[in-house]
Amino acid sequence: PVGAALAAAGALPLARAARRSSRRGAADLVGPAGRRRERQDRLRGGRWASTAVRELSKEEQDEDVSKATPPSGSGRILEVQHEGKTCVLLEWKAEKQFETIDAWLEEWKYGGEGGGAGAKEAKFWRQRTLMAMQQKLQKLAFDPDGGRRGDGGVEIQLRRGEDVLVSGGGQAKLRVFGLHPEEDLSGPPLAVAFALERPFALSSFGAFHIEQLVKRPPSRSTEGEAPVESFLQKAGAALVNALAAYAVKEDKVLTVEPQSKALEGYFGKLGFRNSEAIDKFVWFMAGAPAVPGEPSSDGPISTTVGLRYVLASEQDYDRLLIAFKRAPLWLARSEEAFFTARADTAAKNVVSVRVARIETLALAKACVRRYQRAGTGGDYTAGVPLDIEVNGAMSVMRTPVAMDMLDWAETVGLRNAGEEHGQYLVLGRCTVAQRAFPMPGLTKYGIELVVDACELPLKSDPVYSISAEVPLSLAANAAECIRLLFETMRVRAALQRNSRLWSLELVLTDGLAALTMEMPPLVEEEDEDIF
Repeated sequence: PVGAALAAAGALPLARAARRSSRRGAADLVGPAGRRRERQDRLRGGRWASTAVRELSKEEQDEDVSKATPPSGSGRILEVQHEGKTCVLLEWKAEKQFETIDAWLEEWKYGGEGGGAGAKEAKFWRQRTLMAMQQKLQKLAFDPDGGRRGDGGVEIQLRRGEDVLVSGGGQAKLRVFGLHPEEDLSGPPLAVAFALERPFALSSFGAFHIEQLVKRPPSRSTEGEAPVESFLQKAGAALVNALAAYAVKEDKVLTVEPQSKALEGYFGKLGFRNSEAIDKFVWFMAGAPAVPGEPSSDGPISTTVGLRYVLASEQDYDRLLIAFKRAPLWLARSEEAFFTARADTAAKNVVSVRVARIETLALAKACVRRYQRAGTGGDYTAGVPLDIEVNGAMSVMRTPVAMDMLDWAETVGLRNAGEEHGQYLVLGRCTVAQRAFPMPGLTKYGIELVVDACELPLKSDPVYSISAEVPLSLAANAAECIRLLFETMRVRAALQRNSRLWSLELVLTDGLAALTMEMPPLVEEEDEDIF
């Protein structure tokens, strides 16, 4: 009995070692796919059991293929040409297809080997980037309650310079984009980008902000082949151009925040620009994205943004007019009134009626614009202005009840459909005198710099500002030209982030919106030594 007990005690460690050896051997035979499956089981909280690595059945293989294939319609975004081949921009649903995306990132983490100190440093930062992307996927997939609900489970921490880009508590939506060859849409993409939907620093545009961008390394079987390496080397730039084209179609701006001089040079070659007046750290796409089949693909991005600077005082207004030693291109005077339904106590729906060039009836034009917000204290969103008849607009200016005879009152939500009579409330009105001058430094583009003097009923002095409507491709140039003009003429002014809402903000606050703006100090001039 004693000998049998000793034999059993000695066989126990050997049996455990044999089982451990068999599990390691099974993992080695399966290869990277088996190790990835073990890693996924470990992330789910399961134990490393021998059943974690096994051969999939036909039904399970079909299920995995269906998971890897993007959903029809919503996944396929647009087609692009890359190195003479047709590629497709796909959006992967990170909440449902995280396993496939994580498997790609895990495999890419150990690819792209090379020699030399520069290659080792690049490989190090590449692995750090892939690890950060995997952490976001893990938090999204396995810790949905840890992040904020409604933003994809990803908690966004505000960093330096992001205070003007992230609003509403720093929530954003994570989106995963991949550039795939046309013949292999379910396989590994040529490049992957993680992007966040955030507000843009100017106007009410949204932005696709690229958080991480990584391309697929060449496989060991194709490593050293020049055509394959060239095809993969430029995959990141092709993905950026595809995202820029998609952003234009969605009326958004593609942005990025380079973390080094090398990345600034890389994105600068792709068409990104930076302006300290707009944002010190974020670069925005201002070049021409390659949109196949569209005539505007060779020209600048057609998105137009508004630049508005509020002047500090009347003295700054006078000094600015002195800078233009010529008559203005045109003079105009306009009147604008803001209305809402009396039952809308939170003013969620505000309508502005504007009559421009009221000094000459033959040249007068009228338009109506709708402003909406979710509730009290929320930010307004400006709609598209609609042209209306001048006589009807002038009648409403004097007698708001005249809206009962106008059809557009139902279109803008001031009166319910089928309702004959409505109750309207006048929130305020203002009168604006305008002078237009050529934009200094950008005269060949035909851009006008408009100087406004806004008069409010309850304010003795007008509120002075300048504005310009410029294409996005010239936004950085226009901001720099205006900055040089202010420095030359010693003018104090502050940038107003949303030019479309300026008149509404002035009327609702009786001019306090201009008084509370923080004016930057003047640049100190160097004292000249006269001795």
